[in-house]
Amino acid sequence: MRENLKQETPTHICSLCSTPVYIVASPQKRFFFRHIREDGSCRAQTRDKLTEEQIRARKYHGLRESEAHKRIKRLIERSLRADPKFIPDSIQTEARWVDQQDPSAWRRPDVQAVTAERLFAFEAQLSTTFLDVVVSRRLFYRHQGALLVWVLGSFSPDYRRMTTDDLLFSNNANVFVVDEETAALSEEAKCFMLRCHFRRPSLEEGDIVDTWAEAVVSFHELTLDLPNQRIFHFDYESEKQALDEQSRQPLREELVAFWIENMTPHLDNTPDRLENWRRI
Repeated sequence: MRENLKQETPTHICSLCSTPVYIVASPQKRFFFRHIREDGSCRAQTRDKLTEEQIRARKYHGLRESEAHKRIKRLIERSLRADPKFIPDSIQTEARWVDQQDPSAWRRPDVQAVTAERLFAFEAQLSTTFLDVVVSRRLFYRHQGALLVWVLGSFSPDYRRMTTDDLLFSNNANVFVVDEETAALSEEAKCFMLRCHFRRPSLEEGDIVDTWAEAVVSFHELTLDLPNQRIFHFDYESEKQALDEQSRQPLREELVAFWIENMTPHLDNTPDRLENWRRI
């Protein structure tokens, strides 16, 4: 029965990791979903009650680095070496980065590089990662005065893992991709080029609606926000705030006009005026 279930097109998928799930019932007749395969890659653990540390150990122990991960690291390094603003000797892959004040604390970024102004650590994100790991890395590099840059191998707005969303929403709704095309463009332009996917808000009938946009951008034209460990092409938060103000302005003007016209010295209780007040 379960083998047949694995082979068929799944009726249900996990809302967090999009892998197939099936419905089971507890002895207390409580129904819930269970992963067909529980490999520790999803935060929702539907079988064993493992700690995060145990899940990490199960997930990574004895596993070789994937070819996809090696490929994205090579593309990042290739793109950096095409850009003379990055000091050639500073570009390293899988080199240990030791805390300047605490030698016992260290990280091993996928790629690291230095310009005349800034230290950078690049992490290739291809699999799920616990949010606390993402946060701890950001804090570590901020303490070093460095900027952590997450790079994806690909991105689709229609299919986003939870960790990708964690990176997206903590990075001003911008995500970056390095692929064969951007690497070739980097070599042609002699400048590190990335593909940026970002959300663009717009005002439609008084409501703010987000649409996805894409652009190939120069790394050196991006906004670097070291205190918040963010790097972005499009300032989504500022644009959304401006649209919020714009959407409120007509209502604010209507409220002030009503108040001046009807509330001096006080609101009389005629039906029309009461209805307008309730509407506003």
